[in-house]
Amino acid sequence: MGETELTSGLPEAHQRFLAKYLEAARRSGDITNAKLFTRFPHERLFAGYKDEPKNRAKLLAANSKMPFEIAEHLDVSGCIQVFVIALEKLGEATPDRVFSVVTMDELVRIMDPVELYDFVDEMKWDEQDTPAHRELAGALLREFKTEDLGGSTTRTLHAIEDAIGIGTYVEYLPKNVLAAIIQTARDLADKPPGSIAFTVNAMSEVADHGVLAQHLPIPVLMKPIRAMAEKFGFVKKPESLAPPSTTVASTGDAGDVETKPTIPPAVREADGDDGDPEISLVAAASSAPDDDDAALDALLSGGDANDKDAYDEDDAKTTIGAVVRRPGDPPPLPVPGKGTPSGRRTR
Repeated sequence: MGETELTSGLPEAHQRFLAKYLEAARRSGDITNAKLFTRFPHERLFAGYKDEPKNRAKLLAANSKMPFEIAEHLDVSGCIQVFVIALEKLGEATPDRVFSVVTMDELVRIMDPVELYDFVDEMKWDEQDTPAHRELAGALLREFKTEDLGGSTTRTLHAIEDAIGIGTYVEYLPKNVLAAIIQTARDLADKPPGSIAFTVNAMSEVADHGVLAQHLPIPVLMKPIRAMAEKFGFVKKPESLAPPSTTVASTGDAGDVETKPTIPPAVREADGDDGDPEISLVAAASSAPDDDDAALDALLSGGDANDKDAYDEDDAKTTIGAVVRRPGDPPPLPVPGKGTPSGRRTR
């Protein structure tokens, strides 16, 4: 691929970089026109030109014998029908012809940039350590700086240096390169006004994209590129977790339902007597059961909640219709045939 210039006419720097990334990967052979056509077939391309009849006509005329002047009057569906005939019946339409018209700039303009970036990423080219792939990584670093993706020249150089790390430079760059970096920084400091410290410019002046691509591992070289892709929203976001499951339960009113979260069944514990399990809601209460029963019994009998002798095991059960008595109330009247109410609850 060499130091061949990569160009783009798109308005935004990150758009231009993505178009250049696609073109550089195409030149290296990691993506081909056939692969592009499989991922972005004619149906999607014509749909991308939905509101652009001239671009539809240009694509169709280049891949069929239909004149541009006629193709310009066809809608998306008509273009697709003619293209299919040219592709399957006549053999006129080919991926190479398609992507001689649909440039990488056009692809970035009419397609989802997340899908385009993911398309190249899926090739996993950065896992292959070959001269061609090192060259590709160097070209991406060069375009990263050319497009000033950090916002300014100095901030862009800092973005590259920060992503790679000074320790990585020391680990992988040869001693002669490191010595040249130090010497460059020293020479800069000697120049008027004589107050220049060791700057990122001194680092990049010696260890430029070509030197880095020659010595650093390709996954390391891709760190600034991936950071940029995250920043500009090229990276596919992970899918959100599914919401908790719910069940629909009636609120009691006719025709009324209420959605409630699904609750796991209560833990059952055997009582040890007759094998009949007794439901126990484990950790459902914030206070001890005895304390709660004492408080409830005190309300019903008018006694002291702290008096442990005022109730027995029957007090742990309640019945509907119990008379609530408060401290200071007169004793209850006797019930004919029943005796004097004790205030105790029965099963």
